[in-house]
Amino acid sequence: MKENVMVVCAHGDDEVIGCGGTIAKHIQDGDKVHVLIMADGVSSRNAVHQDYQKRNEAVLKAADILGHTVTQLAYFDNEMDSYTQLQIVKSIESEFAEHKPTIVYTHWPHDLNVDHRVTSMCTAVACRPIPNSFIERLFYFEVMSSTEWQTNGEVFNPNWFVDISSTSLKKIYALECYDVEMRPLPHARSISGIVSNSQRRGNSVGRYDAEAFILARGIC
Repeated sequence: MKENVMVVCAHGDDEVIGCGGTIAKHIQDGDKVHVLIMADGVSSRNAVHQDYQKRNEAVLKAADILGHTVTQLAYFDNEMDSYTQLQIVKSIESEFAEHKPTIVYTHWPHDLNVDHRVTSMCTAVACRPIPNSFIERLFYFEVMSSTEWQTNGEVFNPNWFVDISSTSLKKIYALECYDVEMRPLPHARSISGIVSNSQRRGNSVGRYDAEAFILARGIC
């Protein structure tokens, strides 16, 4: 049975860092994947107009490589905590109503980045298990340079792994679209660092490359 999959992420590049290989694998398996990007990703910066154009181009190029469709909203970057939860939840629910996902991926709720945390919380609310909900599984993914930088004692402890050995190259190509967001080693958000993390996650479960998730809720 083919799945309708949605990825709800704060910024363009989070979808590739957190689950780019998994997105490509879903597409490979014949599933439909739609990515919802909540914030503009650049309004907290100085060269907003130029950066917005580059980020928008990168989002579309990465989507073309991985094979998913995408919707971009325009919440202000690093200010998602200034909006009401109701407003954000309703915007997510609107996308859910259109795409009817059976599987949802979003941020880990304890990430250092405030937009990640707000996106995760509001996605969880939108995924609440009300009767006749079409959502069967909710997963949290990790984003290098946010998830592992948390210092409040919370640790991302994955319980679900997706073998991306067959799609790891597509993930790398999609990451290269976000060259303005990538950093040189030894920064955690370098392409080499992200690839190394995929290899580490894979090796922990006897695979070459994997993406790691926390299954927050599953119904079968």
